[in-house]
Amino acid sequence: MTASVSSFIPKPHTPFQWERQIGREETRERVGIIRAAVGRDRNADVKFHSPEVSELEGTFSRGDGRLSAAILSAYRRGARFDAWTEEFRSDAWTEAFREVRIDPASYRRERDPGAPLPWDMVDAGIDRDFLLSEREKMRAGETTPDCRADGICASCGACPPGIANITYSPGPIREYGENVDRQAPGADPRSDRGVRHVVRMRYAKEGPARYLSGLEILSLWGRSLRRAGFPVAYSQGYNPAPRLSFSHALPVGTESLAEYVEAEFRFPVPPAEIERKLPPCLPRGISLGEVRQVPPGALRISDFDLSCCYAILPVPPHRRPEEITPETVEAAWRTFRASRGFPMVVEKEGGRSEIDLKPLVTNFLVNGEALFITIIHGTGKGARPLDAAGAILGNALPPRRFSVKKLSADFIPRRKE
Repeated sequence: MTASVSSFIPKPHTPFQWERQIGREETRERVGIIRAAVGRDRNADVKFHSPEVSELEGTFSRGDGRLSAAILSAYRRGARFDAWTEEFRSDAWTEAFREVRIDPASYRRERDPGAPLPWDMVDAGIDRDFLLSEREKMRAGETTPDCRADGICASCGACPPGIANITYSPGPIREYGENVDRQAPGADPRSDRGVRHVVRMRYAKEGPARYLSGLEILSLWGRSLRRAGFPVAYSQGYNPAPRLSFSHALPVGTESLAEYVEAEFRFPVPPAEIERKLPPCLPRGISLGEVRQVPPGALRISDFDLSCCYAILPVPPHRRPEEITPETVEAAWRTFRASRGFPMVVEKEGGRSEIDLKPLVTNFLVNGEALFITIIHGTGKGARPLDAAGAILGNALPPRRFSVKKLSADFIPRRKE
């Protein structure tokens, strides 16, 4: 069992909008109580949200217009992707609040119910008096029945005159032995167990699209193909999904000119028709390249390793470090090629692991401001370009100073072991 625990953050337009949010010290104390209760139970995994992040969320949840200055200041201090734990810059936010002379704790304090609130000009449809009465119920441990279930109006103010809920009415409960329709839920009509027709598409992922995760890319392609009207084949079961296969997932933030996706259709679709109808249905930053039909029985995308060439470029106004020259890169590459193995430690959420770069990196050079590295990716193998280049050079390449772009990808049939 896995449980995620975080501080409660009072939100506007709720009965909790006047309540205090607990601070980080009290949060840690309560977390300690939970940890002690769980102990070393191997069947329980409890994860905790960062108290510092919760404080920041609480500040902006009930903040006002003055906080815009703090956001700009934190941005100038390097805060970018602070929603991700590993990118959260607590020091940047502390200095930003100090610079604009704002005490963030003042936004998380308990509020006087009679005092005006920054969001009072926004009408969410719920009466203030109702929220106050719910606040009293909350403190007394009382609940308000759901009007959608019992049809009793709580007079919250959300429904205008003449509007009433259509309440749920359960059917009669049948006794055991009665004739019950035992027909299983039908499979999605789009599902198809017949012959499927596979198309492999190359596409580019640039600009804003480089921040899309692997799951978002999966959803994007399913929606785009449906929007274009193509007969996408679906998996079987209770939750049918588009039958799509992708090349290895890129790290978020990496651009690419050579991504691949295979789509299965219920009947043949000419590649020329896909090239004509699909591009207008793709979002900004995703552009369609070559489209090919995959013959029946041919190797699929999952049967290949990919040899990918990446360009590593300094992010302006940064430039390539002076110590990284064509000579030092050539020397590092000679040392790498002469080695029997080249171990590299990889930091992951679950801990640290070690991989051997020697069979993965096949080329490394510098040209102008850019470094170029070729890496083989496959099932259970591969390396991030910045990590691999930094390991070979013996000089870390921080993501804040360098960008990565995949330039090409060559298919290598995977050897059967």
